[in-house]
Amino acid sequence: MKKKLNGIFILVAVASWIIGIPACIIFMMLTSKLKAGDIEDFTSVIIFALPIVITLAAVILVACIAASYISHSAKREYRQVAEPGTPEAGKYPELTPFFEMINAQQCEIEKQLARVAKEKNRLSTIINNMDEGLIILDNDLRVIMLNESAYSWLASSVPREECAGKHISEVCESREICDCIEQADSVNLTLGGRDLQLHVNHVVSSAEQVGRIGLLLDVSERSEIDRIKQEFTANVSHELKTPLTSISGYAELIESGMAKGDDAPVFAGRIRKESQRMLALISDIIKLSKLDEAPDGDIFEKVDLLKVALECRDMLEMSAEQHGVTLRVEGEKSEVMGVPTELTELIYNLIDNGIRYNRKSGEVNVKVTSPAHGIGDPITIVTVADTGIGIESEHQGRVFERFYRVDKSRSKATGGTGLGLAIVKHVAERHNAKISLDSRIGEGTTVRVEFYEMINEN
Repeated sequence: MKKKLNGIFILVAVASWIIGIPACIIFMMLTSKLKAGDIEDFTSVIIFALPIVITLAAVILVACIAASYISHSAKREYRQVAEPGTPEAGKYPELTPFFEMINAQQCEIEKQLARVAKEKNRLSTIINNMDEGLIILDNDLRVIMLNESAYSWLASSVPREECAGKHISEVCESREICDCIEQADSVNLTLGGRDLQLHVNHVVSSAEQVGRIGLLLDVSERSEIDRIKQEFTANVSHELKTPLTSISGYAELIESGMAKGDDAPVFAGRIRKESQRMLALISDIIKLSKLDEAPDGDIFEKVDLLKVALECRDMLEMSAEQHGVTLRVEGEKSEVMGVPTELTELIYNLIDNGIRYNRKSGEVNVKVTSPAHGIGDPITIVTVADTGIGIESEHQGRVFERFYRVDKSRSKATGGTGLGLAIVKHVAERHNAKISLDSRIGEGTTVRVEFYEMINEN
């Protein structure tokens, strides 16, 4: 490229000398003759010199055009040299280190940009998939970012992609939320039937407030747990207080001497009965507590549910006779992985309920089957059907709650702690089993427990 440029400069110089020097000599001679008076008209001088000047200008113009063309060609070649793998890359070895450094820097910049874009996309994905609602605003309370959860809770009429840059009052119609954001406070509220908590804090950078961030939490499950705990505490207190009141009352009668003769054994029998009721209640509460803790020490082993059902029949046979109920167990050997004592509690409580809430000359039929099954089908089914009083449809969804009683007056007469079906539910959940209930008033109740393959958590 340098050789081409030097050739053009030499050519222009030679042409300028060839044309310019004779032209200047002739022009000077004509000018001297004009001054001497040999030539009277200056126009003749101009006419003679003009072609020479035009020719010289044309040579210079052509040289400039050629230089410009060569310069642009050089730039293209330089760019080609900067790209490795091109045929021109080896033409200018003296520039290779420079271009290699530029290429390395460009590759590093591209990697950094790709890394930043990847991190940005990952962060955006995480934020948008958060269960918690995230609201980020500037100092003027204009939305910088609003994730999917927050947008769904705000129930805004503005499309989510158009929320950025708008004032929070334009995006959210809840005055309570807007006030909380403006005051950077915390508040409990209810939206769409769910219990929520909104926490808003200032964002400070270098001792300067740059915005606000809000976190919207769905605490419905926590509220439900708190409600269940409060209800459980109240029920336990009531259930314990009732037998203790009876025990205290009968003991006071004996102590005061009012129980005379044959009354003392009767009062002592009632005290014993209430004590047994209280012990049964405490025993069931302890069982539920152990199930809630889900101890790791329990060893799962193969358990034959038909054998367990037969054992429960033997334990409850006397109770069935006292209630005038016929108890039958049938089926086939069917093994599942589980804790023997817990599975015994499950079947025992189902049969016990069927006996307690039955009618005279009623029946309780227990059946254990192992149906042919494929992937996702139950491996064992335990069915306990009675011919008792039945359960109204509005109560069927709650009978597995702790201390829930359909008929409190009848429950007092039949005994029980109100925790039997709650224990059944917990045991079923621990053994990957599903419970279904079918009941009709005056016809009886059928409880079906389907056991599935245990999921290996290891």
